[in-house]
Amino acid sequence: MAEFNLGPYRINPTGEYDSTRDYRYLDGVSYNGNYYVCSYKGSNDEGELNTIKNITPGDGSAYWDIMALRGERGPEVNPYKNFITIIDGVWNYSLSDKIYIPKDNSRNDIKILNVENGSGGMIVTAKELLLPINSEYSKDFYYINATTNEYYIYTFVYGKTGLSGEEKFMWNRTVYINEYS
Repeated sequence: MAEFNLGPYRINPTGEYDSTRDYRYLDGVSYNGNYYVCSYKGSNDEGELNTIKNITPGDGSAYWDIMALRGERGPEVNPYKNFITIIDGVWNYSLSDKIYIPKDNSRNDIKILNVENGSGGMIVTAKELLLPINSEYSKDFYYINATTNEYYIYTFVYGKTGLSGEEKFMWNRTVYINEYS
């Protein structure tokens, strides 16, 4: 049975383009914010793929195919505002839909006042909270745990659920790293 050298069959990421490096068919490189894949299929007498060197990816190069173009930088986003800090465990939703509970706060329970059907809100804190009794949680709610310099972001939607029409909080929890603390 005859053997054939098909060469590589998937893209091989190689990092930033380096003019001193040899590249083969399907080697991928980043260059000027774009991503290119080597399209040169030349081979020697033994059927091994030849390499290219010092052929810069870019417009007009027959040796490189463009896979992804650099996009434009999007607009800067303003940080969330209107967080209020609570330390007594009571959140008056009519004052703000976003609260912060400090790390040194001794309470870990939360009571939410003045919330209405269809409302949503956010809590940022470094501690696990005991949420209101009429709460449901996302499936992965308890699978993440904050560590040093990480904070929980609790988000909820409040509304009627199921056939009973009972009003409940529906919670999700994520973790983010505070790089500045």
